[in-house]
Amino acid sequence: MRRGGGLFDRMVASLTISATVRFDNLTRRYQMSRTVHGRVEDARPTEDQAAVGRWLTHFERVPVLATTSLETNGEYSVRVRAHTRPRNAWFFWPWGGAVFGQAKFTFIQ
Repeated sequence: MRRGGGLFDRMVASLTISATVRFDNLTRRYQMSRTVHGRVEDARPTEDQAAVGRWLTHFERVPVLATTSLETNGEYSVRVRAHTRPRNAWFFWPWGGAVFGQAKFTFIQ
């Protein structure tokens, strides 16, 4: 997001990434897949629970947008929102179990 002069920021780009894991009881294996904007980018099977944990929580080198659309010395922020399904809470939580994060930076070319 481009830092605006007023109350609101301007969105420069948006990206949706999904990491999914399904367990097959017959083969006792996990099938992991990762999608970017609905398109499968990577899929692999594993039997290692530690690998499943890393798959769901670690994202590296995710291209959000080309830097050509950013202004030099412009102030930007990256906002991250994570959701989990199925939701295992026994009580009502108005934010749906989501986690939010934000980082601000100045683009220097």
